[in-house]
Amino acid sequence: MDMEFDKVKQALADINILNVGKKRDEALASLANWIPEAEKFTAQLHNVDEYIRELKCGNKAAEEYMGKENRMLQGRVAELDKSYIRSQHEVFELREALRKQKRLLDRVPKEVLENLSKLNSRESKQR
Repeated sequence: MDMEFDKVKQALADINILNVGKKRDEALASLANWIPEAEKFTAQLHNVDEYIRELKCGNKAAEEYMGKENRMLQGRVAELDKSYIRSQHEVFELREALRKQKRLLDRVPKEVLENLSKLNSRESKQR
């Protein structure tokens, strides 16, 4: 296509008073060869432009979808973080209660514990 265009330009540049008829015919013949190729190329460019436009629209839709998904997942993560923090707080409270109960149990004399143990075993035998 570029060669045909160069021929058209050269033929037009070479036209002078002495060869106007011959060079004009050469320029028209070159132009007749070049125009269909230029039109074909223009149509191809139009198709490529349309394809690029479609891709951009598709990318926008994908970006919007991914943005929505991202926001939803961030919300889920925030909820899970809160749930985890609550669970950790509950575990801490239970461990603290267990620690206090162990301290209280450690204060009870061993003899009292042994007596309670014997008493419990007798009661369970009687049942």
